[in-house]
Amino acid sequence: MSFGPFPDIVTPIPGPRSQRLAARLSAVESRNITCLTPVPPIFWAEAHGANVRDVDGNTFIDLTAGFGVAIAGHANSAVVDAIEAQATLLPHAMGDVYPADVKVLLLERLTEITPDPLRVSILANSGAEAVEAALKTALLRTGKPGILAFRNAYHGLTYGALATTYREHFRTPFTSQLFAGVWFAPFPGEAAACESAFRAIDAILDSHAIGAVIVEPIQGRGGIVVPALEFLSELRKRCDGEKRVLIFDEVYTGCGRTGRWL
Repeated sequence: MSFGPFPDIVTPIPGPRSQRLAARLSAVESRNITCLTPVPPIFWAEAHGANVRDVDGNTFIDLTAGFGVAIAGHANSAVVDAIEAQATLLPHAMGDVYPADVKVLLLERLTEITPDPLRVSILANSGAEAVEAALKTALLRTGKPGILAFRNAYHGLTYGALATTYREHFRTPFTSQLFAGVWFAPFPGEAAACESAFRAIDAILDSHAIGAVIVEPIQGRGGIVVPALEFLSELRKRCDGEKRVLIFDEVYTGCGRTGRWL
């Protein structure tokens, strides 16, 4: 399969096949999953490198990298070969009962990538699972149930992660089932002064039994908001790792997406 380096648009967007597939999908998938209105999405057919081709033959440059899934590029030959080799040899092991040898190799490689003293990992299926594992870890470590998160934050849609996600259109239908011990503070962008944000942060930390502070180093779905230069280091000073744990949600910023691993 070969893709040209530039977009190639040959039909209106979305094309007729995408529109027909959207109509078929609406009949068989919950309306809460794929956004089909007011304009149907394009339906992907194949991808290579940074390019994606839809079912109508239009070629696009993909700037999303699948929220990080395709950071090595679509159909990267090294990734494809590794998946094929492993699927042929052992497609599934019994996790915590009968683990595979490659699990050890993966965890050892993660240890090499992450900075000291981060030496232990939990393998998960999604960013939301990672967030929930981190929140559980903070509670076990500190004994304090309270959580400080930030306005416009997005940490996932499973219940524990959703409680720390700020967006009302995600939260509102489930408010009665969400953990109530989450407080939201301002997230100061690079153009904003940190002083007022930290007054609000310190007021929350002083008033509640906060055991976890969770933050995106750069807010992703909140609008690619880069914080003020001193924000993360000042936040770190307020968390000692014993009575208060600082959690960096790097689903959007990790694995080299900002020019370094983390």
